[in-house]
Amino acid sequence: MKGIMSVTSRPREFDRFLGELWTLVQSLPEYRGTTTFLITVDHGRGPGPVAWKNHGKEIAESAYTWFGVIGPDTAPLGERSNTPLVVQAQVAATVAVFVGEDFHAAIPNSAPPVAGLVGGAVAGDQ
Repeated sequence: MKGIMSVTSRPREFDRFLGELWTLVQSLPEYRGTTTFLITVDHGRGPGPVAWKNHGKEIAESAYTWFGVIGPDTAPLGERSNTPLVVQAQVAATVAVFVGEDFHAAIPNSAPPVAGLVGGAVAGDQ
């Protein structure tokens, strides 16, 4: 039971920490209204009830990942569905968009940024 309690309490702890960090950032005049948080994970997981516990090249679909964005230039869409799958390789180009750079233009072989995060929604969002 200890392992399960640890796993289930971690999201609450992270949510609390993120809320405290966001509150701090918003309390600082030089960051209030100008800061965007992009939260992601270090790698994807496999699909389904068993494969999600693992990752790596041998696990189908483990390249797919998720991330959350909160900031003044991002619509508060909540959890999105019916959107294109996101892969880890898109994170750098997506971060670049938020700071006004075009990573994909600079490195054409890179993955493109996730569409529709800055200033709006992707077609098909629900």
